[in-house]
Amino acid sequence: MLEASHDTKESQALGRAPWLGGAVLTTPKPAPPRRTFSETREESFWRGFCPDLFAPTETPPLTARIIQHVTVAPMAFVTFLNLHYQLYLIHLLHTTPQGWLGHMICVPTNVALLFYGLAVFAPFSSTALPGANAGVLLLLVLCVWYAGMAAKLRNTLWGVLACAGVASLFVAGNALARFAIDPSTSAPIHWTLHPLFLMVVVSAIQACSHLFEPMVPPRANRSKRWMTMREFVWGDSEGLPVWKRVVKLMWTPIGTLWGTFDEWYSSAKLFPMFLLQAMWALGYKPEQRRQFREQIFDVVQQGNPALDWVGSGGGAFVRDLQ
Repeated sequence: MLEASHDTKESQALGRAPWLGGAVLTTPKPAPPRRTFSETREESFWRGFCPDLFAPTETPPLTARIIQHVTVAPMAFVTFLNLHYQLYLIHLLHTTPQGWLGHMICVPTNVALLFYGLAVFAPFSSTALPGANAGVLLLLVLCVWYAGMAAKLRNTLWGVLACAGVASLFVAGNALARFAIDPSTSAPIHWTLHPLFLMVVVSAIQACSHLFEPMVPPRANRSKRWMTMREFVWGDSEGLPVWKRVVKLMWTPIGTLWGTFDEWYSSAKLFPMFLLQAMWALGYKPEQRRQFREQIFDVVQQGNPALDWVGSGGGAFVRDLQ
C-alpha cells in the first residue's frame, strides 16, 4: 500500500520528487472497507443508475466483472467532478518516475492526437468555416469541464492554464492534420501518420509505464487484494510458462491490451490533473497541495487503500462498507 512519512527530511525529499505523489509504496496491511470522504452526488447517481456495476453484490454479473477488470476503477471513468477521488487514484496508481514521466509526455500527446483524428475524419462541410472540424466542439466541452473542475477547487489559474493548454493541443493536432493531408491529391494518409495507429502506439506506451509500479491493484490482478508485481507476473509456481506470463500481462489493464484502451479514454481527464500536480510540484499553492497530500496520507496509512471510494477496502464493493 501507500504509507506516508511525516519525517521532515523525508517529506522535503518527497516534495522534490513529484512522481511519488508524496507517498511510499509498502506491503498492504489488512483493513476493513471504510469510507473516509462522503459519497458525492455523482457517485450516488451512478450507483443508483447501474447498481450491478457500481454497487454490485459479492457475485456481480459476468458483464460487470469484465468491466471491473478492464477498467479497474469503473467509477473513475464516469465521475468527472469528483476531484478528491480522482487525485486520490492518481497518487495511488502512479508512484514511480517512469509512470509519471510516461504520463506527463503521453497524456497531452494523446489529447493532441484526438484532435488530429477529428480533423482528419470529422471535418465540417461548411465553406464558411474552412478547416473547422468536430475538434472545435470537443475543445469547447473540455474547456467547460476543466473550468468546472477549477471552479470547484477555487483555483482560477489552474483553469486558465488547463484551457490554454488544451487549446494549444487543438492547434497542434490541426497542424499535424494539415501536414499529413496533401490537398492536391486524394492519396490516403501514410500508415505511419494514421491517427489511429499513433493513438494506439502512444496509449500503449502510456499503459506500459504502469509495469514499473511495484504493486498491482485489485481487479487488475483478478483478485480483491493488492499484489506485488513480482507475485503477479511470476505467480506462486516457479514453473509458470513464459507464454502464460506474457498473456497475463497483455490481458490486464497494466499491459498492452485493455491498458491501451483505458489510457486512451482517460487522457483528456488526466491532462488537467497532471497539470495541477506539476503546478503544485513547482511551488504553486503549497497549502492546497499539502492539504490534499495529508488527506491522502490519512487514507492510505489505514492500509489496503480502496479503489471505488476514498478509504480502505482494496477491491471491496460499496455494499461491503461498514
